[in-house]
Amino acid sequence: MYFAGNCKKALYKNNPNIPTENIDTVIRELCRNYTGSDMVKTNYDNYNLIHNGRKVEFKQNGKQTFDFVKLIDFENPETTFLLQFRRCGFKGSITGGARCYFFVNGLPLVFVELKNAIIKIEEAVNKNLTDYKKDIPNLFAFNQICVLSNGLETRLGVFWHTQGSGKSFSMVFFARKCARKLKGNFTFFIVTDRTDLAENMHTALPNANFIAFTGTPLLCSKRLTNQWFGDYVSKYNFAQSVEDGSTVPLFYSRRLLL
Repeated sequence: MYFAGNCKKALYKNNPNIPTENIDTVIRELCRNYTGSDMVKTNYDNYNLIHNGRKVEFKQNGKQTFDFVKLIDFENPETTFLLQFRRCGFKGSITGGARCYFFVNGLPLVFVELKNAIIKIEEAVNKNLTDYKKDIPNLFAFNQICVLSNGLETRLGVFWHTQGSGKSFSMVFFARKCARKLKGNFTFFIVTDRTDLAENMHTALPNANFIAFTGTPLLCSKRLTNQWFGDYVSKYNFAQSVEDGSTVPLFYSRRLLL
C-alpha cells in the first residue's frame, strides 16, 4: 500500500545531489511487500529510515563517495507530498477499510479508524486493528501514528500537561527531536517516578541538565519543582483543558462530618 509515484517525486526533490539510480533502488526497497516479516522490527527499522535516511554510495567527479537519501525533508516540510484517503478498501480477506489514511511522500504514516459513538473503543483495538495488522501488514510497515476513536474516546498520545495526557510519550518525542536537531553526543535518562527522581536522580547525575514534565507541580511556598527544574517553559492546566473540551469537569460536593 504505497504511492511509488509520489515517493519518487518527493525523493528526487529532497535529494538533488544523489544519482537517480540510487534513489530508484531505495524506492524499490521501500515499496516492497512486507507480508510475513516481523512487523515490530520492520516498523522500527523503517522509523529509523524516516529519521536518519538511507545511506547510498556512488561516484562523484570520479571519486567514490556516499550520502543519505532523505525520505522526508524535516528542515523544509513544505516540500512534503501529502495524501488523504477516506474509506478506501483493499484486496484480500478484509472488505471496506479504515476511514482515513494519510500518506506522506507516498508512504502510509497515519492510520485512522473511526467508529460509531455507540461502539466501544475497545472493539476498534481488539477487532478492527488486529484484523488490519494481520490482513494488511504493508499498511503498518511505516505507520507512525495510529488513531482509534468513536467520537467520545480517542486512543492517541496528546501533548498537553495535565494528568493522564501522555507526558511520558512527550518526553520520548522531545529526546528524539533533540537528538535529530542538535549536534552532539547526548545521553537521555528518563524517570517517570517522582520518588525515584527525588531520592536518586539529582545525586546520581550531578552534571546533568534536567527538564520536567508534570501535571502536579509542587507549589506551596517553596515551589520545589521550580527550585529543582527552573521556570515554566509551557503551562496547560486543568481549567484550560476543561475549557477546550479535552477533559470533563470535576465537581466537588462539600460534606460536613459531625
